[in-house]
Amino acid sequence: MNYPSEFIITEFTDGYVEEDFLFHELGFEYALDILEIPDEFLEDVEYIADEGLKIYLDERKIEEYIGMDWYYNLLPYEAKLTI
Repeated sequence: MNYPSEFIITEFTDGYVEEDFLFHELGFEYALDILEIPDEFLEDVEYIADEGLKIYLDERKIEEYIGMDWYYNLLPYEAKLTI
């Protein structure tokens, strides 16, 4: 089974709005504090206009995080490939 490691968040909570993520460090803050992704599994974040906040997890550590609650909470936001 393939487990996703990229997610696109389009709805934000705790007072965050899309414009906040123009600042790269606020994207990391959101991923760490609000989405509760442990720092050792977070590879990068990227704000993409008209899409949302893209979260990249460290694929090399997938076996460590697939059973964690925060990971299952991300699954509805799996980034889908478009052709």
